[in-house]
Amino acid sequence: EYLDSKEKGRLEFLAKFPMDKISKLTLDEYVLGTGKESFCYWLEFKKIDDKVIVFGIGGGNASKFGLYKSKDGLYQTGYGENKKALSGKALDDYFNSIKDTIILALKCLEEDRIKDIKQMDIPFGNMILQKILSIYYPEKFITIGASNVLIDFAKDIKLQKIELTPNNLIEINF
Repeated sequence: EYLDSKEKGRLEFLAKFPMDKISKLTLDEYVLGTGKESFCYWLEFKKIDDKVIVFGIGGGNASKFGLYKSKDGLYQTGYGENKKALSGKALDDYFNSIKDTIILALKCLEEDRIKDIKQMDIPFGNMILQKILSIYYPEKFITIGASNVLIDFAKDIKLQKIELTPNNLIEINF
């Protein structure tokens, strides 16, 4: 039942956000702060049969998605003293870089070019990208997102030729 529920959540995510539509996502369809139907909301909070989709990525703050809409209606990057509002062309360019990163990472994964993903300039959290990749290519990943669990698992199976650090989680999981 648990696995069926997890798969049901993944399939509902894919129905709502098919891979070939990522490039067409609007800003408000992507960011947190626009309601419960955005891409980022589904990644972090959406529950199907009372279970999060694939694995949890809760905690921290909305900046982990690279871009979010704050309560005052501004589109922001960063947090705390590094928080910065974006608008106009800068906002459009940054949002397009986020979508381009997701699309390129999915293409690399489709072609099993996992090392190329590590070379990318990813404008959001590594765990976010790992969850996205796990949703679209579940056959290529273990559905575990916690870095300490993945690293311990990699040690247990004596995974070699990969430095076992949080920066390498996508490659370790793959």
